[in-house]
Amino acid sequence: MIWALLAIAGCMGTLRSDEGTDRVRSALWFSETAEGPTQTLVLITNSALPCAPEDTPDDPATGLDEQAAALQYWNAQVSSAFSREGAIVVMLGLYTWSADRAGDYALTEDALEQHLSLLEASPRVGFGAWLRVNESEVTETNGIFSNTTPTDVDVDAAAAPPSVVTLDEPDEEQLIGDFEIVPAGVTGSFHATQCANAALYTAVVAEVIALQYAP
Repeated sequence: MIWALLAIAGCMGTLRSDEGTDRVRSALWFSETAEGPTQTLVLITNSALPCAPEDTPDDPATGLDEQAAALQYWNAQVSSAFSREGAIVVMLGLYTWSADRAGDYALTEDALEQHLSLLEASPRVGFGAWLRVNESEVTETNGIFSNTTPTDVDVDAAAAPPSVVTLDEPDEEQLIGDFEIVPAGVTGSFHATQCANAALYTAVVAEVIALQYAP
């Protein structure tokens, strides 16, 4: 499978759609455990998006607040990943009753409503969503701060017929797999690393909710 080649090459994956093929520049996964099933959320994007700001010490010689600068830059990276022209983002929500995330997942739009029957579900249940920013508008404030607002976006959430993602769990921090979101025709492969940043997880969940209600 393609994911096996990713592990060998150290690549984060590829994204394929009717617009062509693009490289995965960031692939992260988050896990939330509560009473009931374990939820794993996978974020795949063609933008450079680290899990957290760089842990950079302040430099007394310059007087610059390096930590604040790193946080501001990281916040801009998060915003850009979802809003810059050419941005592609895939989000996969995976639900399982066991800690073993390996296996096949049927990506369905109503996965949240189906979670009580996950124990018997085969393949496992999940959801898929994606967005592609075709055009965006950049506005500046006082020539210093800029904000990017998408003006033309393709979006879709997984719908019938269901698509399937196959995951392999080589260790506790890595998830490798293939995905297909139907009927969007978006497919790809990924090699994701675990991210425990609650702020980024919350931002990704907000994007998932927004996509669910997108026109």
